[in-house]
Amino acid sequence: MERKSVVMSALGIGIGVGVGLGLASAPWAGGASASASARAAGVTVERVEQDLRRLLADGADSKVTFDEFPYYLSEQTRVVLTSAAYVHLKQAEISKYTRNLAPASRAILLSGPAELYQQMLARALAHYFQAKLLLLDPTDFLIKIHNKYGTGGGTEKTFKRSISETTLERVSGLFGSLSILPQKEQPKGTIRRQSSMTDVKLRSSESTSNLPKLRRNASSSSDMSSMASQGPSTNTAPLRRTSSWTFDDKILVQALYKVLLSVSKSYPIVLYIRDVEKFLHKSPKMYLLFEKLLNKLDGPVLVLGSRIVDMESDEELDYRLTVLFPYNIEIKPPENENHLVSWKSQLEEDMKMIQFQDNRNHIMEVLAENDLECDDLGSICLSDTMCLSKYIEEIVVSAVSYHLMNNKDPDYRNGKLVLSTKSLSHASEIFQGNKMTDKDSMKLEVTDGTLKVCSINVPTCQL
Repeated sequence: MERKSVVMSALGIGIGVGVGLGLASAPWAGGASASASARAAGVTVERVEQDLRRLLADGADSKVTFDEFPYYLSEQTRVVLTSAAYVHLKQAEISKYTRNLAPASRAILLSGPAELYQQMLARALAHYFQAKLLLLDPTDFLIKIHNKYGTGGGTEKTFKRSISETTLERVSGLFGSLSILPQKEQPKGTIRRQSSMTDVKLRSSESTSNLPKLRRNASSSSDMSSMASQGPSTNTAPLRRTSSWTFDDKILVQALYKVLLSVSKSYPIVLYIRDVEKFLHKSPKMYLLFEKLLNKLDGPVLVLGSRIVDMESDEELDYRLTVLFPYNIEIKPPENENHLVSWKSQLEEDMKMIQFQDNRNHIMEVLAENDLECDDLGSICLSDTMCLSKYIEEIVVSAVSYHLMNNKDPDYRNGKLVLSTKSLSHASEIFQGNKMTDKDSMKLEVTDGTLKVCSINVPTCQL
């Protein structure tokens, strides 16, 4: 009953605002013809290529090196990684003698407990070989592309709709995804990086679909030390690491190939892909396109894919992943007890940073799907982004209504309504007042820093 009352209240506000604004017809895009034109043009290979080039970094300038690595790094991990990379980044003649060996593969999987650790390995490797580095977080990148260009499916008619029509459409769309009717109870627990597409099955050839999963490389994990839990269990918001809006996978892969091909003519280059398994399972088409890209690559190019694993689990590698990434390097924790404590403490802090980024990306994704933007999400502290991310759809409904009621001339960019954190804060406070007890309540604070871990317990909002 409580959930229904909150939903109906927000619905009433949204409909009221929509009807009220219907008296005055104005374009949702705010009259920015240039923005509308750019959005209508949509995403192209050339535009994506330009944005990918902006992610390129010079490994020679990296402050992260193997000699001054910010974490514990086993000698074995360093040696196997540099040896495998040497074959491709230095175009050594030994490649013809090692072409059938997995450790000489152009595509290497990095399996470890924390994303930032794997990224530091990529930076140190690029510095070691004086190579260019392209760090790609596919979800973050595609959200930014969507915010910048849209999906390319819009027409001029889209931007001539009245605010009331679009507001009602967006509110209706959000409520269409809310759980007003009773649903089956979902299992509770810690979710690291849940994806809405993790259950998508790749329809590949029969020869691969029936093959069993392979165990992790014994040569890389035979001396793995037993590791305790990777930090405290926290109630994190279910994060959709793949976007539901339309995007042509071929555009991204083609643009990526053009960048790698162009740069490799002058410099060795390392491509690092975050959550590569989720990236490849985004769609069957993506897997096949990326397989073709790997087969076409030539020259001094190395591809690293990150994979987050719990060191205590005996998780198996998916066969489809091993086809594209036949060599799996596992990150080994220190055997020394004192070093282990320090190492785990570092990883816990890094996991907070990654959690903040993922929460922010989830918020940005929902906003983008509904033609909304918020410029200063980076100013919201960790605990606030967690609650915002968990209930973002409900909060956005009230935030849009509040924002339009209190701004006679709202800002628009690329056909999107630009929300302020004040509007999100107002909606969040109202929402939490209905959802949380006084003990668990928290205030949305806008801070000066890009990340502030509030000194309060992360709240658990109850429905």
